[in-house]
Amino acid sequence: MKKKERTEQGLSLSSVITASICPLKLYYGYSPDERALWRHAVCRQVSSHLEHDPVGDTVWEEIQSIYPGIAPEFREYLDHCIAACAALPRGREWSESDVPVRSERLNVFGNIDKMFSSPPFFAVTRSSHAPRAGIYATDRLRVAGYAMCLEEMEGREVTSGIVEYIPDGIVRTCMLQPIDRRRFLAALGSARRVAAGETPSRSRNAPCDRCGHRERCAPRGKRLSDLLG
Repeated sequence: MKKKERTEQGLSLSSVITASICPLKLYYGYSPDERALWRHAVCRQVSSHLEHDPVGDTVWEEIQSIYPGIAPEFREYLDHCIAACAALPRGREWSESDVPVRSERLNVFGNIDKMFSSPPFFAVTRSSHAPRAGIYATDRLRVAGYAMCLEEMEGREVTSGIVEYIPDGIVRTCMLQPIDRRRFLAALGSARRVAAGETPSRSRNAPCDRCGHRERCAPRGKRLSDLLG
């Protein structure tokens, strides 16, 4: 019954992204560790100051207010992120932050890190290192999901979004393609089946070696899908 209630209330965009990595990751339950949350907290606050030059002490006080238990060692991580972002252009101010968005049609919801008054209309803040080129596939799905929510809410086409890789000081614009939307809808279908109580199969390209649930999954080769993968 709990899974059915989740479906009726809608699916979070983060759960759709998890399902895109591997539906079993969503099925068994995924939650980031505390240190991952702290890294994101640091990157999120640095991002909120990028229209001007971030002041380390000021940003650190804000982070401690949000996460009182954050380990002191993350002060050094904050300094690293600020230094990495030093060369980024300044001046473009965001209009809103932590903006809740929802699509009634798709029955999904999420929160956008920053909104702008002109295109690209929003930014996604990441605490991961940037790929050598382009944007990670999962981040393209994030942009696609937020774009579809905004299109429904605001009645206008949204064709792009910004992805900020704060630890590297790299900001890239994601221009959406039809395949990004198709992949998002496919991942949404997987997430819906998990929420309905179905037991999913392992994804063909699942990162099993880095997954905390690898011992709980069926042994490789036990399922036909595994043998063919």
